[in-house]
Amino acid sequence: EILLSNISFKLNDIKNVKTFNCIISDNNTTKYITNLVSTMNSVRDKIPINETTYSKVKSLKLSNFLLENNLNYIDFLKLDIEGHEINLLNDLLDLEIKYGQIEIINKNTFQQNLEFLQLLSNKFTLFDNESFNEINVENLKNFLEQKLLKHSAFDVFINSKNIK
Repeated sequence: EILLSNISFKLNDIKNVKTFNCIISDNNTTKYITNLVSTMNSVRDKIPINETTYSKVKSLKLSNFLLENNLNYIDFLKLDIEGHEINLLNDLLDLEIKYGQIEIINKNTFQQNLEFLQLLSNKFTLFDNESFNEINVENLKNFLEQKLLKHSAFDVFINSKNIK
């Protein structure tokens, strides 16, 4: 509702944004998301009985979302899904994505985050969100250790290696 309000605000003059009420996930089903105005909303497969702060929402794999909307590629993908980025790994590696920004959060184990970044680095060049310098994949473990010592979460920029 807030996004739709911001888009419709006349001073913004936004005409090329389409909104979707769905969750991008690792499966096509129904999930529940907190319906609070917050940057820390959470998604669950099931909710406790008598819980009123969750709304039922359609969940789609990223590949199915593209298919349903007749899209062949993604110019820019921003992922901030509270540690669930790992669940989208197959789609990230299979789909044509030019650029992106992915949040890495300490909700996952250090090893899970390291393996996630290593697998991404096979398809994408990784860049540090603070310096914009390319991340040396040979030194990825040290890079991740240093980042997680300072931050509970940080972003990594990705650039497809297939872009000419």
